[in-house]
Amino acid sequence: MNGADTGITAEELRLAVFGLNFHKGLDRLEAAYGAACARPSEMIVDARRRAERLTADWDLINDLDVEDQDSLVDDADGLDMSMDAGIASLALVREAFLISLFHYWERQMRDFGGAAVCDKDGCYRHDRAVGFCKRLGFRVLPEELAVLKYAAEVAKHSLGPSALKLLDLRPGCFVAGTTVGNVHYDRLMIVPYHVELAFLVVRVSGPPRGLLQL
Repeated sequence: MNGADTGITAEELRLAVFGLNFHKGLDRLEAAYGAACARPSEMIVDARRRAERLTADWDLINDLDVEDQDSLVDDADGLDMSMDAGIASLALVREAFLISLFHYWERQMRDFGGAAVCDKDGCYRHDRAVGFCKRLGFRVLPEELAVLKYAAEVAKHSLGPSALKLLDLRPGCFVAGTTVGNVHYDRLMIVPYHVELAFLVVRVSGPPRGLLQL
């Protein structure tokens, strides 16, 4: 297949291939995110089921001998540990995929845009990448991409200007009561909605998918 066969220019064909590969890679990343969430989510569901059974058994604790009471207490402690492990694992998965998602966007833009998205020293510039995409007619969401960028940087580096910028743009990414005086990675609170929105933002802001109709 070439430009003469399809009626499109070489640059249009290049953009179409970029769009196809961009969305295929994003699909794989999104599938990996779902798979990574599956096990800790199962741990939380299982812990909730056990909690329901434990609540029923706890009403009978005074009727049990000491050994069985101790066993019931151990079950409660184990339940707390399982629930905490599941919640902590999900939090880490969300943060890791926010970082991966922004790196994916950055790498794709750098590979396709080349010098147009870099400064004179060859370093990637997010603002130039956004401008580049706008010139190509992509449906870019600059503010949401900035939120993703700052959230990824906070997850990696904890402190710094990115934390303050994220707090200003999206205070809901932090626990309640976070201020400019105490903003820190430890107060970052990435919930499922944040990751789902980030995937949508990257998908919408990138190249169109169906130009090759494959």
